[in-house]
Amino acid sequence: MFFPKKTFAVSFDLIAPSGTLTRGQNVDFTINIDTEGQSVSSTQIGMTYETGVLEFVSATPGVTMPNLTTTPQAAGELVFSATNTSGFSGTGKFATVTFKIIAAAAGNTQLCVLFAPSSPPSSPASPSTPSASAPVPRTGNDLYGNIVASIGLLFLVSSAGFLFFYQKTKHHSR
Repeated sequence: MFFPKKTFAVSFDLIAPSGTLTRGQNVDFTINIDTEGQSVSSTQIGMTYETGVLEFVSATPGVTMPNLTTTPQAAGELVFSATNTSGFSGTGKFATVTFKIIAAAAGNTQLCVLFAPSSPPSSPASPSTPSASAPVPRTGNDLYGNIVASIGLLFLVSSAGFLFFYQKTKHHSR
């Protein structure tokens, strides 16, 4: 029987501040990490932000990866690289990113988006559908998807075998 091999992937969540945001206010965005049961000693994640609304102030490491480096990329893009010499396994705070609100007028917009640093980011104001080659930070576990895929493959193979046997039996009975 065929069972898909579980793939290892670190996943990230971006937690935005709640409530009403006002011009001049500093706000914190939290990035959480889930190592999905594996021990990780280094990782990175990218973030885009709306430069007409936010101004980057600082990034501080969370408890999961105490050594954090922030590298500015193009306008409105940051890449956070982090290490933990002891390794980390589990879920927790990866980093806190502080921005200053600089918006000239009130409105609604998507302020930040996480992206895999090896792929081009989506614009925060108009995110696009990610490509299959560039996994997007996510949460959760795909165990359900693996089980469904396995059952579907088993059904397909069983159906093909039954059809082949039926055709062969039907052909020989004449």
